Amino acid sequence: MAIITLAADSLTAANPYVIGSAPDNLTGYSVPGAANQAKIYGDPKVWSMASGSNATWRCDTALTSSVIAAKIKLPNPVSSNTVCVALMDASNNGLLVITGKTSNNFRIFAVSNGVLSGGALRTDSVLPIADAVIEFRRTISGANHDYEIFQNGSKIGATYNNNTYNATYGACMSRGGDISEFSVEYTPAQTVDSINSGSDITSGQTSIPFTTTGFISNTITAITTNRTGVTCSAIANTGGGAGTFNLSDFSDGIAYPALPSTVTYTFTDGTNTAQITEDLILKSGWSQVTYASAIPLNDRVFCWWLDQAGVSISDGTMVYWPTTSGFAFLSNGDTSSDSERTITAFVRDISTGLMSEWVVTINDAGVVVNAGGLSVAGLSNSGLSNAGLSVSGL
Repeated sequence: MAIITLAADSLTAANPYVIGSAPDNLTGYSVPGAANQAKIYGDPKVWSMASGSNATWRCDTALTSSVIAAKIKLPNPVSSNTVCVALMDASNNGLLVITGKTSNNFRIFAVSNGVLSGGALRTDSVLPIADAVIEFRRTISGANHDYEIFQNGSKIGATYNNNTYNATYGACMSRGGDISEFSVEYTPAQTVDSINSGSDITSGQTSIPFTTTGFISNTITAITTNRTGVTCSAIANTGGGAGTFNLSDFSDGIAYPALPSTVTYTFTDGTNTAQITEDLILKSGWSQVTYASAIPLNDRVFCWWLDQAGVSISDGTMVYWPTTSGFAFLSNGDTSSDSERTITAFVRDISTGLMSEWVVTINDAGVVVNAGGLSVAGLSNSGLSNAGLSVSGL
């Protein structure tokens, strides 16, 4: 079955979290009907309710096969308030399973316009488990729509029959409780069986192998992603549904997701589509650091130059650079070096998701002497070369 997974810890903390906004630019999900917005918070980050009584996110990929499922992963410890996993139709009506530490059970309710509605249709007295995966599965057999609940693969209660809804979408819901992961699972007519042989994909990777089934003439014409700045090119179909493609790298002035990040790839033959999810990580031979309480003390500290150019140095801004023995950018905004050298680095602004390129020369004390780059702030690379820039002159 195809699986689309969204891990809360891969998203940027926000309250409320607005789908599609920078820096994540998340697509493929929506707040349905009368539901309220959600938030991302904590360490590790979790998905929860921002306000109101029903925060709901719907995965907007239609689940069109006879067997579909939506899943949530509970945090550790289990929240004292309740969370839900739902299957709903195009009008955002359907059924959900609700559980939580204080309820100590699993209950099925109706969903109306994206929110919980009415009284419990069924109750099973089973304790929710920390870190458990809760699955709500629907199977169509003839005229019957049968629903099942699973916790870590173990079935809870009897099969529940309800033929009212033609559920085609999976959703997660919070009524004050926390969720660490949300996923949907289905069996489409077309599938992407693997990309990169199931291994993490690196930024800028080329000749990434893929295998597919069921597409017209076994030919893929385009591959898109749900992450701004992550694009696919040079698609080569090698026969039998297999092929390769190249992935874009980060570059100056372009938005790019924080790494590592979970990316959903959509393959198409021009008529049909199928999706697969894989983690995107930093390319080999590079290092990274995430700012935490960076202090722009003076112009001998690297983050001072960022701050002066209007790049956010708030917690979460990231610096990437070619791994160099004896050198590192530090989470406090400074640098560490055992000798004088010049490093070309990329900075991802936590507030915008934009990347900027910097050429940094440091002395043996590990302090910034020259910095270059930042086309996004109106400064050109050519105007801030090492040869033409002094500390006192900027």
